[in-house]
Amino acid sequence: ARRTGHLRPAQTMSPLDRLRKWLYRRSLPGTLRHMKRLHPGFRLVAYGEASDPGYGIHWKGRQVGQTQPLGALHKSSDPQCYLIASGPSLSQLDLDRLAGKVCFGVNGAIAAASDSAVSFGYHLVSDASFVRDRFSMVRQILDSGVDCLFSFGALNSLCEQDTALLTHDRLFLLPEINAFYNTPRLAATDFAAWAAQQDCLSLHPDPQYHTGRVGFSRDIRRGVFSAQTVIFEALQVAAYLGYRQIFILGMDLNAGPGQARFYEQGDHVARTRLDRDYAPYIQPAFEVARDVAAAAGFEVYNLSPESRLPAAIIPKITLDDALHMT
Repeated sequence: ARRTGHLRPAQTMSPLDRLRKWLYRRSLPGTLRHMKRLHPGFRLVAYGEASDPGYGIHWKGRQVGQTQPLGALHKSSDPQCYLIASGPSLSQLDLDRLAGKVCFGVNGAIAAASDSAVSFGYHLVSDASFVRDRFSMVRQILDSGVDCLFSFGALNSLCEQDTALLTHDRLFLLPEINAFYNTPRLAATDFAAWAAQQDCLSLHPDPQYHTGRVGFSRDIRRGVFSAQTVIFEALQVAAYLGYRQIFILGMDLNAGPGQARFYEQGDHVARTRLDRDYAPYIQPAFEVARDVAAAAGFEVYNLSPESRLPAAIIPKITLDDALHMT
């Protein structure tokens, strides 16, 4: 039977912990608002090379785990990979056909491993609420032993849930552009000037998108653009690792009735912000990705026929088409 990863209530914090979090949030300047949801007992301490550090993960005064440098991510000689999102179209595909293929999972895509021959090599979790609300899935991800890339918010949420999981030896911190851990966020003008000095970063030509969420990073050690969707972060990771043909499954990007994630059922449907985020972040980010792919010589394909993202931005093909490409 499919594991649905039912939503679970958040763990109740003690009054003292609630007070500490309130005081911590009040102490943060506006430029560090991206850290306001962290617990004051959470801390990351860099080690190794400054250009590609790992991080000791500290919780309430003691180290409970560590992340590896991003340069240590496994790399495959296979030029093709499949990025698996969690849109409802995924349930219409025969995922057994991906046996032996290099696959990236994001968030709840791990449920596909329970029902098919899919085996993930990488898994990304950037949303702290996913860790909190779908903890059984997060445990399944970590128990699988794959390369796991987490945001600092997701690592903080792991600490709040169960520090024992942080002993996983293939954890990686995936930094988000202009929302770095313990680093002030730059205003739009300053950010655009900084990004222009980074050869690995590409911004949208329209300055209205120059806040740090829209763009493309060819070197994830410098951070990734979030585009407010984790599948876009996975695309940047795949490009950084050198995959030349990147196929995206389950990227429907639709909201509303009948558009629950493929693993959700009945009352166990998490809210989505797709309608809010699509126009200002998601579509323009994929416009940048299209241009970067053309210039850099890699290919990106969308295997969701009903995807909201137009084929003029990312071409739409079938799984049959993808499996016959070399």
